[in-house]
Amino acid sequence: MEDNMRLGQIEQIFLDYLKDNNINIEVGSKDYTDYIVKQMFEKADANLMNHPDYRLIHSYFAEYLYELEKYQLEPYCEKFTMAHVKDKTIKEIKEEIINQDEKIKEKGDKTFELSGYNPYQARDYAYSWYNRRNPAYNTWPFDCTNFISQCIYAGGVNEHLPSSGVYTGVKETTDYWYSERVYVVDEGYRWAESTSWIRVVDFYAYWASRVPNVNYVDNTDVNVYGEIGDVVQLMDSSTLRRYHTTIITKKENGVVYLTYHTADTKDKRIDEFDDEFTNWTLFNFF
Repeated sequence: MEDNMRLGQIEQIFLDYLKDNNINIEVGSKDYTDYIVKQMFEKADANLMNHPDYRLIHSYFAEYLYELEKYQLEPYCEKFTMAHVKDKTIKEIKEEIINQDEKIKEKGDKTFELSGYNPYQARDYAYSWYNRRNPAYNTWPFDCTNFISQCIYAGGVNEHLPSSGVYTGVKETTDYWYSERVYVVDEGYRWAESTSWIRVVDFYAYWASRVPNVNYVDNTDVNVYGEIGDVVQLMDSSTLRRYHTTIITKKENGVVYLTYHTADTKDKRIDEFDDEFTNWTLFNFF
């Protein structure tokens, strides 16, 4: 059964496909990552989509992006591989995510109030910076969530800083949400960021208990209920792994358009993504 397939097995299926099609890229390389990003966001390899195990390969790609996003926060690491998760099955990943989501919803933040959000200011920021990097913020190779955090901040959503202050570096937390420049004596300015600001799954974990959000199987539902300034996260339909964060910057004739970083894009129709293998989380910030 597909649910019992391990990531290592699926990776080998994909590597066999690359070999059979004379595509010479190596796991962990920039070319390998670029291939996955283009496939997930642009459906660049139409031939791969006809592969009998494409659903599994799509799940592997989502997990690869998730693991690689964590890896980019580690300053001193050996070459990236998926060896540490090769024995995980599709079923195990899905169960893990469902359990995590239930705990997030239960946790909640009963004291949080969102007010003053201007979706058009968020949209305008997205348009201004979708293909550039704002020097007022740190930049990451996988920059999608960092960028969307900037957008909603520009729209009037306040940072959530710990009362004890922030320290340089990246703090693993879903209790706070911030990106700050901190002055360090004899060193100058350094970045202080929360993982909830820059990481897909931690953004979800922070905001899921604070603003209305719904998971959808079909993009048609996002078209109906999504509005400019809302945030949309993409997730694999088999594992429910969230792997990309975007913002709605346009709605025309009942179709929403998404803008995002990583594969820098402005106003991409949501129906240009592969809906068969993609589920959606819609955050209604306004």
